[in-house]
Amino acid sequence: MSVNIKKRNKKITLPMLIVLAMLIAIEIVLSRFLSFAQWNIKFSFAFIPVVVAAILYGPIASAAVGGISDFLGAILFPIGPYFPGFTLTAVITGVIYGLFLHKKQTLVRIISASVTVHVCCSWLLNSFWIWVLYAKSSYPALLATRAVQTVVMTVVTVIVISVISLEIVPKVKTSMLKTM
Repeated sequence: MSVNIKKRNKKITLPMLIVLAMLIAIEIVLSRFLSFAQWNIKFSFAFIPVVVAAILYGPIASAAVGGISDFLGAILFPIGPYFPGFTLTAVITGVIYGLFLHKKQTLVRIISASVTVHVCCSWLLNSFWIWVLYAKSSYPALLATRAVQTVVMTVVTVIVISVISLEIVPKVKTSMLKTM
């Protein structure tokens, strides 16, 4: 069973849909149940399924994993009110990881993806959404409090993505080829 996407030769296959569904479920668990979060900061490994989707399938699939998991997680296991800005950030995050990591995972690409995601999406954009929702302080003050999270998570993300791209993804690709 496959469906053509646009004029490209890429196809959505049943095994691909199963992997993406599992990644969405894993992302929801990591984000909603296995993370440390306060109203203005969050430390989590929820980026891992989005990165795996980016490496295996590219920016569209990783954007879908990020966006769908954020929406479903917010609806099924709300932490606060649902706000579509965070879903938009999750989609943009998936696109960025997909653009940087789909074809090649060099250290430069991994660092570039991590810095771009954490500075643009997490630090600037998510801080803006938090400020719009809660406005407990000025936007620059909120940026200052979230700067440490950005630096820490950028370093963690670089290390984890390096391990994923070298150790885990090749094994997943091999096992996927065996089942097809």
